[in-house]
This record gives sequence, structure tokens and C-alpha cells, in this order.
Amino acid sequence: MNKPSYNAYKAFGLNIESEIPLPGLEQGESPADVVIRYRDALYEGAPGTPDQTLEIVGDSAHIFSDVSGTISVIGGREIVVDPVPGIETSTLQSYLIGLVFAVLLHQRGYSVLHGSAISIEGRAVLFLGNSGAGKSTLAGAFHRQGKPLVSDDVTPVDCTAGQIMVLPGCPYLKLWPGSVNLLQYDLSSLPAILHNRAKRRLNTNNFSQDPVPLGQIYILANEDCVQLTTLTPREALLELVRHSHSGEWLDATKNYSHFLSCSRIANTVSIKRLAVQHTPEALERAMELVGEDLRLLTAKANSHSPSTVGSVN
Repeated sequence: MNKPSYNAYKAFGLNIESEIPLPGLEQGESPADVVIRYRDALYEGAPGTPDQTLEIVGDSAHIFSDVSGTISVIGGREIVVDPVPGIETSTLQSYLIGLVFAVLLHQRGYSVLHGSAISIEGRAVLFLGNSGAGKSTLAGAFHRQGKPLVSDDVTPVDCTAGQIMVLPGCPYLKLWPGSVNLLQYDLSSLPAILHNRAKRRLNTNNFSQDPVPLGQIYILANEDCVQLTTLTPREALLELVRHSHSGEWLDATKNYSHFLSCSRIANTVSIKRLAVQHTPEALERAMELVGEDLRLLTAKANSHSPSTVGSVN
């Protein structure tokens, strides 16, 4: 039997060896933190269903779906794939880089948020919101201004050290055609993420290679006006939990740890709601508001002791 051929990648601050091609990721190094391989024998577990289901056994999470097949995430170190026959490679790649890595990152002790992060003046500015709220679009607009991308969609946050850090994700944005046009990119030049969906992958030329301190969070809401509203720590905590990536799939231990991390973020970082529409004028105004808000936060931080930087009044 031929020895499996592995490709070396890097994403989410991890070196990855994978039997499955993962285009768009950067070249990784040895030794690998995570190995992705095909299963040698079928895992005998819960049946697949059109909607993903999860079975947790010890330190392993087994994801079942009639779309992707069976994917096991083991101890934050290994991903074992038994795909459905005939699955498109691009579909499998999308599951791995999205849902599957979100579960793996939770296993490694990170809090994973469903949002996009941009580095501005050395701090990560994170946009959270429901699907279609404009997270990737707003991040893409700042990236066009020369701000480095930190992460898109799956955004891991490390709350275990003294400073809350946002880990780098993948060096591309995932954009719907309307967002591609709004950001004035050529739709025909961007590869599709899934073979049967319109969403495109925008590879970035300015990507943060290292973790970035978390500076500010904006919760996006699609409304008729463009305005900022400050959230209380309690309101912020509810929003962080609501916009956690795959948080409902955590076991009780990981769920409690994730809740504590969200609580620490809510009580440490300024979190605001940003109402914005999907028009060029609204996008430009939203960027102006964010820029003004960040300048005020910086001025406030500079006028107080280091212990109060980023705190919520």
C-alpha cells in the first residue's frame, strides 16, 4: 500500500499536514500541530443526516452529514475524514476550514467567534454578526485601505494569557457576489469556494502572520441608518455567546470554559453595535464611524493608566 502524500499548510497559528488539498492556505512547517487524513476504516457511529449532527466520545468529536460524510476531530490534534462518495473536493475543503476547524480550535482551548478581524494600529478590530450582516464586506473595505487581515469567518481568540489575543486565520476573505461588486473586485477572477455556491475566495496580499491583541468589537446589524451604540457588559456577553462559532456543539466542560472566556472579553474590551446598510455610501460612513471611534478609544487609553486600556465604563 502506497504511503499517503501529505501537504504542509499553516492556518489559525497551526502547522497542518493534510492528505486533502487546502488551496489558499500558506505553506506550513514541520513538525505538524494538526494532521488531516482519510480514515482507514469506517467509524461505526451515528448515521449521517442532511443537517450536521455531532457525537462526542471522550476527547473526540464525530461530525455526521449526508453532505460531507463522517469527520472525526480528535483531541485538537487530528482530523480523520470518511467522505461521502463523489463529494466535490471544494465542498470537503469548505467543511474542513469552517466547521471542522472551529471544533478543533475549541478542543485546543480557544474561544471561536463567527466574525472577521482586521488589524488597525497593531490591534485586532473584530466584526461579528449574523450571516449576511456584512462582516467580511467591512473587513474587506478596511483591507482595501491597507489594513492587514487577521481572520475571516472562523476567528479564534486566546483568553488564557494576560492579554486577550486574536489568532490569525486563513489569508483570504469569503465574499458573496454583491460584496465583491461593492468592494469593486472582478467577480470572474475570484475562485468559487464551493462548486455549487456563488461565494468567492479573495486571496489577500496583506495578512497578519502572528496573533494580534484584541482592541475592539463591533456587532453588525443591517438597519436603515448608520450609527454606533455602546453595549453594556451583560449585553456584550449575550452577543458574544450568540455569535460563537459552533458553540452549541461543545461538551459541558468546553462550553463552561468558553462562557468564562466570553465573560472576560465582555468585561475587558469595548463592544458596540454598528448599524449599517449594504450600499457604498453606508459602507463608507460605517468606516468613518469606526475610524472615529478607534481614535477616541486610543485617546482615552493614552490619558489613563495602562490598566484601564480597553475597559468598558
